[in-house]
Amino acid sequence: SAVLLPGSQADLGAITARDRMYRGNVVVYATGMVQGVGADCPELSGYALIAGVRAADNQWIRRDTLANVLDSVVVCPPEVHWSGDLMGDGTPDALMFQKTPSGIRLLLFLSDAVPNEDELWARVAEWNLGY
Repeated sequence: SAVLLPGSQADLGAITARDRMYRGNVVVYATGMVQGVGADCPELSGYALIAGVRAADNQWIRRDTLANVLDSVVVCPPEVHWSGDLMGDGTPDALMFQKTPSGIRLLLFLSDAVPNEDELWARVAEWNLGY
């Protein structure tokens, strides 16, 4: 697992998709600020989780902000729990894990379920597991 605190990133692997223009590595990174120490997780402000494709020369080919990862109830930063090519389209998918006040939350992001080609992933499922 890679906890995605502001300023950190997780490299999820190479793209080998049909579209050769977007060859590169999929990277998920977090922006924002840690404002203080919370009871279960740090107090964050301006947090955003971004998935992008980075070329071999470290230039960004494209980026996509993943919406609604933090909300008024779930304020802990997510962790990349698993990544791999689940759907066989040549682009890594990801399962993210997040602590909640009453348990854990799992978020599944798939690359082949995006509504348009400008997006890298779509959040297709969410599970909330209580203690």
